[in-house]
Amino acid sequence: MGRVLGSTSLQMVRMKVNLNQTTGLFICKFSLAD
Repeated sequence: MGRVLGSTSLQMVRMKVNLNQTTGLFICKFSLAD
C-alpha cells in the first residue's frame, strides 16, 4: 500500500511541475509579446 501511495504522489507532483512549467512558458510568451 505504501509503495502505491508513494508512486501516485510522485505522479501528482510531476503533473504539478509540468503544469507549472507550461504556465511559466505561457507567461514568458505573453510578457515577451507585451
